Amino acid sequence: MSTLTTEVEFEFGQGAVALTAAELAAVREAVRSMRSGGRILLVVPMACARDDWSAALADTAMDYTFIPDVHELARALAGGDVRAVVIDADCCASGGLPELATARARGGANLQCVIVASQPTRRHLVSCVAAGATDYVSRPFEVDMLVDRLARA
Repeated sequence: MSTLTTEVEFEFGQGAVALTAAELAAVREAVRSMRSGGRILLVVPMACARDDWSAALADTAMDYTFIPDVHELARALAGGDVRAVVIDADCCASGGLPELATARARGGANLQCVIVASQPTRRHLVSCVAAGATDYVSRPFEVDMLVDRLARA
């Protein structure tokens, strides 16, 4: 049994372990602080779209690096210290699936992979989730929402 309200109970065998909301928040914060380091890579092949992303993210404190193609993504991931990859599917060939495959293959199990698309289809969403996307954001979206999601990574 698992419930998430003011207390959380996880039942194992005969006994149960209960965490208060404060304890659960402390555990989550500890995990978040362990994973908060690392770079955020924005895979945006089109220069004009990078300008749009720069303008949209100008008022945020998000530290990010633009990646122009799948080859540069592979190199950046090989360097380590990456916690999230955001793929602008509208700018990528095949809807960002090759970039997502590279991120999954070279980025490790804890890497957050976010797909951003302006005209999502059921097929694209399913393909991205099956390929390992951890989040899927449809345009238009609030930049603060994306920043918050990346901060929770």
